[in-house]
Amino acid sequence: MMNQTDLPLPLKAIIIVLFCAATLTAATIDNNYKSSIFISNGLKTPGNNEITLNHGKSFSVPESWGNLRHSYVHIRDDSDKSLTGSMANKYGTLKLAVNDAYVVVSASEGQVFRVGDSIPDENEGTTPDPPVSGNLIKNANFNEGMTYWQTSGNVQANSANDLILTPDSITTSKVTQQVSGLQTGKEYQLCANVKSTSVWAYAGVIGVGEKGRSTPGAISMKFIAPGNNVKVYLQTWKKQSGNVSISDVSLRG
Repeated sequence: MMNQTDLPLPLKAIIIVLFCAATLTAATIDNNYKSSIFISNGLKTPGNNEITLNHGKSFSVPESWGNLRHSYVHIRDDSDKSLTGSMANKYGTLKLAVNDAYVVVSASEGQVFRVGDSIPDENEGTTPDPPVSGNLIKNANFNEGMTYWQTSGNVQANSANDLILTPDSITTSKVTQQVSGLQTGKEYQLCANVKSTSVWAYAGVIGVGEKGRSTPGAISMKFIAPGNNVKVYLQTWKKQSGNVSISDVSLRG
């Protein structure tokens, strides 16, 4: 039987190319923007159907939207505003590496970042306003474990009553809590203390926005309540290596 070393050079090359192609994975886009986003083929080739990606969902870019190395996309929000940020070319097209994961965030009015890259923290170097009494978050210091929190991915409360989020290559680690008692139209402040981290950590309100950081310190986000109930979340995205420790979560008006 002929083995690979006995094959003619052109056939060897074909086998190597096919093997490399088989090991490639599609570029993925996670929506952590404040609302649904719309993604379309940046090459304007057949198969250019625009897809709607809801908040918290992921999308694997089709192979037909690029080549063996890159995918090309347009991303906009429901007001037709481009969310491609500084990564886009002059035509507003994003060139994404097929093996990488990307996230659309609300920083700077919506931008796309590769997971693991530096995402600007609008509160970096500033001191959050002192909180007022009346924390609306239940079990805010995790001294009751994960009571009142809904979890997904690798999530636990340690002996120091800190929340530990540990993502892996395919799973985002996240906790959410439905919070009631807000006044529609009133300003509130969501805060969380990132005690230690080797990955990006985020605190946010679903459908409103989020803030994040990759170093120890405070995450603080002000927002106007869209209704009497909101869903608060703490999370760290998949395809990062390490974990984050979070404590002292608060939501106050």
